[in-house]
Amino acid sequence: MKFFSLPALKYCKITCETKKDDRLSFLIDDDDDDKYSPIETLIINDRIWLDEIHDILSYFSNLHRLSIDYLDGFRNKQLKIDSINLKSLTYVNLKVQCLDFNQFEQLIIGYFQQVESLYLSSRYDIDYLNANRWQQLILNHMKNLKIFDLYHIDCKRFDNNNSQQIYHDLIDNFVSPFWIKRQWFFTHHHEQHGNFHTGYFYSTNPYKRKDYTLYYGTDDNNCQFYQQINFNKINHVRICGTQSKNSIINYFPNVTELTFDLSNDSITIDLNLNLNSLKICKTLIKDTEYELIQQSELFQMISNKNMIKNLVIDECCTLKHIQLFVGLCPRLQQLTSGMNRKEFLSIVQFLLSTNDKNIQNLPFLCVLYAPKVSLK
Repeated sequence: MKFFSLPALKYCKITCETKKDDRLSFLIDDDDDDKYSPIETLIINDRIWLDEIHDILSYFSNLHRLSIDYLDGFRNKQLKIDSINLKSLTYVNLKVQCLDFNQFEQLIIGYFQQVESLYLSSRYDIDYLNANRWQQLILNHMKNLKIFDLYHIDCKRFDNNNSQQIYHDLIDNFVSPFWIKRQWFFTHHHEQHGNFHTGYFYSTNPYKRKDYTLYYGTDDNNCQFYQQINFNKINHVRICGTQSKNSIINYFPNVTELTFDLSNDSITIDLNLNLNSLKICKTLIKDTEYELIQQSELFQMISNKNMIKNLVIDECCTLKHIQLFVGLCPRLQQLTSGMNRKEFLSIVQFLLSTNDKNIQNLPFLCVLYAPKVSLK
């Protein structure tokens, strides 16, 4: 695309959906005479494959900061990485899927040796918890690295009670002088569901971090090595896992943004008074439940207490859906939502009505996925 080479363009964020076998690199114009983009910050919120990253980085060779939300492994296992000199690239944030540590090492050696800040989210390949391999990779190929932020999920099936010990034998190596000297510290916790054991290993906060992931389902007595942490400077909390009665609860007095990634059918939320924006990606509410929910004491308490002014519902809502959330957030000033095609006009009429006190202060409405026939 020609706009990638606009001389004044320094920041680019790409959010799109590609099919499993599609390539994101098709966005790069092969007919572009410059074969170069001046962009300094590139954020890709979609899956890209490791075997197409060379074309992308060759084109965006002036990058200072790179963030990839879903980096998948080689489709061709025999493919080798050709090095590129990205001398200005100092910040890299990667979430990798199905990318083993051998491939990751090639990625670092080929493209990211000059990086100063590395934020990495990985899962399943246990070699990401090999402290000795990390130490050799950093000493030999990442000599400028100042910030190292690792988050790893490992899920195994165990038929005995040694799962935690197996996990600890690996992560205990992250407390050697190499890590302590650089002030890189880590913590972890476990979840157990039947014979399946999930370990979460992640960096703690030496960098004035503004976001934090909180895991429900972690019990105080579940692991003697767990380190409980409170971060007063956190303003974004992501809540993951499954709830349990003895979950460790961290208090964040300055949080302004909450992200929930829970598998529970129902979640009780005491919304923080500082929270002014809420994004809902998906809801599962039966038609028979709307009235019961709105009449519940919990609904009334949250409605009276929360200060949400900006609500984003990233799905097609029915009229009942809209009425429920407008009632839940009576101080709304901005609503962004998809709307059910059959009820589009009814929803618009409701939102434009002056009879409902909850929407009298709603000056801004953004409609997602509006059917063309309703706009005529």
